[in-house]
Amino acid sequence: METNKNPLNDCVGHFDVTAHSHLIIDFDEVVDLFEYPELLPLEVQDVINKFSESENDYADCAKLVEELNDVGYTCDYGLDAEPYNLRKIL
Repeated sequence: METNKNPLNDCVGHFDVTAHSHLIIDFDEVVDLFEYPELLPLEVQDVINKFSESENDYADCAKLVEELNDVGYTCDYGLDAEPYNLRKIL
């Protein structure tokens, strides 16, 4: 039995996004998974929610990245302490 391979599955893990075909993403652009939290595993959502409940500073962003790394994801952040570019570590 051949399965339909969706390239977005490689970005977000083993989540079958075929049911979410309304979320078509242009793969020529960088996909910031902060914009698609419903595609993230619950453990990643839990990490993000933990840090979104408080006002973040630069040190908090470093902790966020560390905890995301523990679950196989990472992100970037600027001097304004705004995380962006959430992605799976490949």
